[in-house]
Amino acid sequence: MLKPDDTWYQHMARKIPLSQIVDYAHTHDMPAITALIETTQGVTDTILAGFQKGLDDTGIQVPVGMTIEEFYHSERQRAFDWAATK
Repeated sequence: MLKPDDTWYQHMARKIPLSQIVDYAHTHDMPAITALIETTQGVTDTILAGFQKGLDDTGIQVPVGMTIEEFYHSERQRAFDWAATK
């Protein structure tokens, strides 16, 4: 187990904003990998709100005709498909 004075703990404890992760994925032609975030309760409104915020901060629009939940699941599947090719 890492302790606060361990060098790796300092890196692991660093919080990276979801929008930064979304932006990185978007600029590297990857799916929105934040769609992989889920809780033991499943995909909650809080998860979807965070996903939406990351998209908004990066300037990514949910496709017309899709709900945020549909887009979340679409990007989740795209992330799995993308990972399977790597």
